[in-house]
Amino acid sequence: MMKSPRSRTVISVSLVLLLLAFLSGCQTESQPPLNYTGSGTASNPHVISDAQALVRVANIITDSYTYSDNAQLGAYVELGADIDMNDITETESGNWTPIGKYGEASVFSGSFDGNGHEIRNLKIHLPDTDYGGLFGYTRNATIQDVNLVNADVEGQSSVGALIGYAESTDISRCSSDGTVSGQEYVVGGLVGEIDAGSLSFCSSSATVSCVGEGGGLVGYVGSSSSISSCFASGTVTGKEGDGSGSCGGLIGFSQGSDERRVIVSTSYATGDVSGIGRNTGGLIGFAEETKIEKSYATGTISGSVKCWRSCGACGSGCSCDFLFCHGECNRK
Repeated sequence: MMKSPRSRTVISVSLVLLLLAFLSGCQTESQPPLNYTGSGTASNPHVISDAQALVRVANIITDSYTYSDNAQLGAYVELGADIDMNDITETESGNWTPIGKYGEASVFSGSFDGNGHEIRNLKIHLPDTDYGGLFGYTRNATIQDVNLVNADVEGQSSVGALIGYAESTDISRCSSDGTVSGQEYVVGGLVGEIDAGSLSFCSSSATVSCVGEGGGLVGYVGSSSSISSCFASGTVTGKEGDGSGSCGGLIGFSQGSDERRVIVSTSYATGDVSGIGRNTGGLIGFAEETKIEKSYATGTISGSVKCWRSCGACGSGCSCDFLFCHGECNRK
């Protein structure tokens, strides 16, 4: 019995619908929907409100995924709510991959505004990888109003809860707590390294452990950088190494140049510092071409070589104005 034209039409339409559904499913699998809002411009920033969206944005920035709005993702990003990183399922064992890598292609060079929200339970266990943190490497970026709570960050070198390496980056009103550790050099409770950038009104209570340079707030501060109205309260512990490292309650190693001095002002550290390396200081482990003003430290300092309440050692061009440190200092 032959089927009527109407029956053939219904069957044809049904097959087309099934084919479209199949193709749609394949596209969804290869290009999952972007669960955040905004176009990434200054007037219409991307607003991220859950952990999955943060993972998706990080993947696009770091791996250069080919979504249509890829070029804007490094531009203007905001948090629209507190985020718990225990909710993520897209990364292996919940281990966060930092936003931005070293190099021109995937370094983060945009604006990230946390709007005062918290990012809780950030987990990074990459002991053989440099540039560890929520952001791995930033350049010409602005990061503000981000609070990291209960962070657990482990890397190799240039490790911080917020940023591993910050180049020409302005960071303001950011904080961290938890633990931060590095297997080699340069570890900070908030930022691993900063060069030609600024930190203002930032703090960290994270526990820091390092082999080389380590600071309660920043591990290494380079030329033309400024640290103002910041504090650190976490303990800093130098681990066994080659003995060349510097540990400080606020900054591990501060190194400016003749015409590009580092400025540290109205800042303080209250955490205890225990150094295995060459220089251990309540405020700064080692300072060179650095101006320190209206700052102090109160923690107990224990060092095996040079141990001072303020700076473990000061090189040329180091000046201190209104610096007072009154923590106990114990030479090992």
